Parts: sequence; C-alpha cells; structure tokens
Amino acid sequence: MSKTRFVLADVVSEAAEKHPDIEVELPGGEVASFPPPQRWSDDLVAVAGDAVKVAGMLLGDKYEQFKAGGGSAMILLDIIKEASGVSLGESSTS
Repeated sequence: MSKTRFVLADVVSEAAEKHPDIEVELPGGEVASFPPPQRWSDDLVAVAGDAVKVAGMLLGDKYEQFKAGGGSAMILLDIIKEASGVSLGESSTS
C-alpha cells in the first residue's frame, strides 16, 4: 500500500541524504558546494532555462572565481549532470 502521509522535515532530511551537495574545487583549493537539482529551491527551478543565472545563484560570490579558473555556466551544468544524472530542463522525482 502506498504511503499517503508524510512529515515534511523527514522528507527534506531524506532528500538531503539521497541527493547530497555537489562540491567543486576552485583554483586555490577552495570548495564551492551547492545542492543538486533534486533539492533546488523554487527560485532556481524558475530560472532553470538560463544557465548563467543558475550558475550565479548556485555559486554566489564564488562564480567569478569559478570563471577565472576556466569555468563557465555550461561547464557547471555538465558537472551537475554528471553528479546528479539530471540535465537542465529535466526534472527527477527519484
């Protein structure tokens, strides 16, 4: 029988365990950490079609450092796809 009642705090905790943060080592050894698409906020989902906005929102003040090291929004999306199995524009309920 399917479960019909969920405790939100438990669901959020389980999602964090099942889909841990993605980490990218930046030049100089600093690490940028951000959630995979399965845990994105509604604000991120709303701009998912704009790779540059997504990258800026995920990396925040570390985005310039990421770009200075040769990174780009498209490279970040490749990292996200490899780490999570989700491409921009796709959603996953697993």
